[in-house]
Amino acid sequence: MLNRIKLLGVTLLCLGNVCGQTLETHELHERVIKDVAYLEPNRLEKCDIYLPERLPTDPASPAVVWIHGGGWTGGTKNETRAANICGTLAKAGYVCINIDYKLGEGSWPTDLFDCKNAVRFLRVHAAEYHVDADRIAVMGGSAGGHLALMVGLTQSEKSLEPTSPYPDVSDSVGVIVDMYGPTDLLNRQAVDANGKQLGHLENEDKASKVLGALREKNPEVWRKASPISYIAADSPPVMIIQGTADPLVDYHQSLELNDALAKAGVPHQLLMLEGVGHQFDFNTWKGKKLPLDLSTPVLSFLRQYFAVPAHGASLVSEEKTPRVSLDLNGEWKFYLADNVHGPETGFNDISWKTVTVPHTWNNLDGQDGGGNYHRGVAWYRKHIKVDSAYTGKRFYLQFDGVSLAAEVYVNGVHIGGHKGGFSRFSLDATEALLVGQDNLISVRVDNTKLGIPPNNADFTFFGGIYRGVNLLITNQIQISATDYGSSGVYLDQIKVTDNEADLIIRSQVESYSDKDQLVEVHATLMDKLGNEVAVAINGGQLNAGDGVEERQKLHVNKPHLWNGRLDPYLYTLKVEVIADKQVIDAVTQPVGLRYFSVDPDRGFFLNGQHLDLHGVNRHQDRLDKGWAISKADEAEDFDLINELGCTAIRVSHYQQSSSWYDKCDQTGIVAWAEFPFVGEASAAPEFTENAKQQLRELIRQNYNHPAICFWGVGNETRGAAAEKLITDLAIIAKAQDSQRISTYASDERDSPKNWHTEVVDFNYYAGWYKGQMSELPTMLDDMHKKHPQNAFGLSEYGAGASIFQHQDPVYQPVAKARFHPEEYQAKLHEYYWQILKDRPYVWSKFVWCMFDFASDGRNEGDQPGRNDKGLVTYDRRIRKDSFYWYKSNWSHEPVVWITSKRFLERRKDTTEVKVYSNAVEVELFQEGKSLGMKHSSSHVFTWPNTKLKAGENHFSATAHYATLEISDACTWLYEPATRTKVP
Repeated sequence: MLNRIKLLGVTLLCLGNVCGQTLETHELHERVIKDVAYLEPNRLEKCDIYLPERLPTDPASPAVVWIHGGGWTGGTKNETRAANICGTLAKAGYVCINIDYKLGEGSWPTDLFDCKNAVRFLRVHAAEYHVDADRIAVMGGSAGGHLALMVGLTQSEKSLEPTSPYPDVSDSVGVIVDMYGPTDLLNRQAVDANGKQLGHLENEDKASKVLGALREKNPEVWRKASPISYIAADSPPVMIIQGTADPLVDYHQSLELNDALAKAGVPHQLLMLEGVGHQFDFNTWKGKKLPLDLSTPVLSFLRQYFAVPAHGASLVSEEKTPRVSLDLNGEWKFYLADNVHGPETGFNDISWKTVTVPHTWNNLDGQDGGGNYHRGVAWYRKHIKVDSAYTGKRFYLQFDGVSLAAEVYVNGVHIGGHKGGFSRFSLDATEALLVGQDNLISVRVDNTKLGIPPNNADFTFFGGIYRGVNLLITNQIQISATDYGSSGVYLDQIKVTDNEADLIIRSQVESYSDKDQLVEVHATLMDKLGNEVAVAINGGQLNAGDGVEERQKLHVNKPHLWNGRLDPYLYTLKVEVIADKQVIDAVTQPVGLRYFSVDPDRGFFLNGQHLDLHGVNRHQDRLDKGWAISKADEAEDFDLINELGCTAIRVSHYQQSSSWYDKCDQTGIVAWAEFPFVGEASAAPEFTENAKQQLRELIRQNYNHPAICFWGVGNETRGAAAEKLITDLAIIAKAQDSQRISTYASDERDSPKNWHTEVVDFNYYAGWYKGQMSELPTMLDDMHKKHPQNAFGLSEYGAGASIFQHQDPVYQPVAKARFHPEEYQAKLHEYYWQILKDRPYVWSKFVWCMFDFASDGRNEGDQPGRNDKGLVTYDRRIRKDSFYWYKSNWSHEPVVWITSKRFLERRKDTTEVKVYSNAVEVELFQEGKSLGMKHSSSHVFTWPNTKLKAGENHFSATAHYATLEISDACTWLYEPATRTKVP
């Protein structure tokens, strides 16, 4: 029973007997405890505590610390904004503490200490206010947003930790919500009344007084007070909210923070409100209603990361939506061999190794060469307890990637299996899982040769549960959780033009109920601000145990098109199933509207405009990690590809994570997605049927990604069964998705296999494996002349390169030998791109490849077990010369790069100095003396026959732009060869 006391106009909430007495229940007008002391006894600053309505039997509540704004010099907890936000959070079940803190001149860093002490106060008084100490968030607006970020991001900065009044109490938080807070004080730009940058830094008067330091004289103090300085891979999730017409805080700071979080792999969400200024609450700005009720996305973000208590044994979510996904990653028991006791609940696995999922057992032996990495069976086991609140629900184990095959058991019961190492799969665990009790999940994983694609390939097949695992919980009536591992919702873009879009939404609705029920299916398309653009509602009876595909039409006038890198605009599609006036299931998908085509003469067109598709292939593995990579790893990979200026990515040679395709959608990079039919084909039914299954999974799981325009059905296939299977796969691709284009990557120019897909591509290595690079233009022109009605592209081209191996002059090395000079790779790519850029009929131009990767059977270049054709090294630390060649050609970012700078020790007294740049003019200096300005439209600048002196030679190159100059430098050591006199 919840006891309430009303005293002197202030309402207190008493939890159980916390107030020292039990009274009868009275009407509660406010749920606020005012002016509570949370700092040292002599401090005047107090806090207000907003408490949710609850019963003593309810679980402890998550909490939020709200920090008001006021430019660090003014403001108060009594502002109306705080009442709006804290009151809303309390109604949603959160304890919200609204604080006053140190303000004014010299308040830094005491103001930050106060905010951190508010978090500590909640932990110390967790029992009193019924707070879950593992689920505390921090949130603030304006200067409060800045402080909220500092609270959450500076946990490892000991100098910014308070020493009293709560020593040895953690002030860590699980989520940060920043509303229009400055993030980089050192580089904060001034803006006008409409939020437009004025071209100079913000006036420092107020901040310098608060910080006690001038920006120019003490920049380190300003840097240390900037949240963006502290972002790390383990930072808590961050939500950023700001208006684009903010007259006080430059909204570009929010964009820069968003980019920095993405680069570090920190979970985050950015919500920009077009035309909105400063100091808004959840609902209003300047007395006017906001276009979006911000409480919805904020609460959704909080619930997303507060689903599982950090130290709780029971899996329970605070999420109020009808379906819940619980994270099962982290610690699992692991045994690298087959074991008949693997599924048994009574088996003691204490001697098994503890590993962290995502995990692979080949991260080291799969990259060291010899072709002898471990391929076999291993077992994983994990105990979970599902909260009894989920009684009566349905449960599905979802695996995002297990290589190459899995058999899954729950409490010793086999619930299913999956063959295929790259696609998501979902297994129904409802009958085997025990709610409110301990459950054992056991997974038998096998990466041996299983007679499924890929049979063999020139890359390592890393074994393990190498992507995430989740437990999905739904109601008995649901949007299908087992439809090829997909979302169960498909957006068909029947007709899209600049003026209108006709769409069909297909939703797979299923009933596991034992009774017939009247249901409605609502499909809603929303713009970026959450405004409804189009809605369709269907209703009818769903019979017990039945399933239907519900089709709904939507029409959009003047659609905002997804337009590649220029404007990757995304709508949100939400499908809800409603019964008895309750939403019983819901699926949300980001979607983009666009139309595209390929012309045999003119190449690729997006929304009626030509777009040259140039980019890279990408393998997903990493040095010492294999395929078990983190979100931060993935973000770094994508940032490097984005930096290069790619307009397209071939996601080779297998389905990659859903978040990878999300990044393509968000960035506007066109994607070719493919499944792993690589190398030898088999006519065995198991092989062909599994190939078809994997292709269906690829298409259905990624159907709604606007970036994907091409489905790849094979790569360099071999064997008599290959052509028939390619034909069948092309038919399946079109049947599954009539809107996208099928393609095949061939290394045989005259093979009949090439002409069963809608377009074709060639993996072409003249100048590397065989022949001369000069054969390229003849090959392209002859192919176009011979097949004028067939669109074709280059799916692979390239050469190996070691950053430790160099040569002068440059000549073609032996591809399978141990010498792969960096200079030859650059020479080949220079030539290839000069030929390709002037041939629009080559619809795709994909470099092989972006990163060096593991191929354990190789023994070439400087490292056994590695394919070194990447533009970037396997550890992602070094961009090779060829990277800067393409960046100079593809990127709009200013570039200047002196090539061969890693060729440190020279044996000749003359050399050619070569520079890549996208400037028109570059000037070279040797020992500070100009060697002349060069002009080039080819992005290559050379100074031949440059003399070197004995010892160190210092060079710098300066690229000149209209309003900018940038430079690069290097040092070479020339040591003349000593000759031995013959007597």
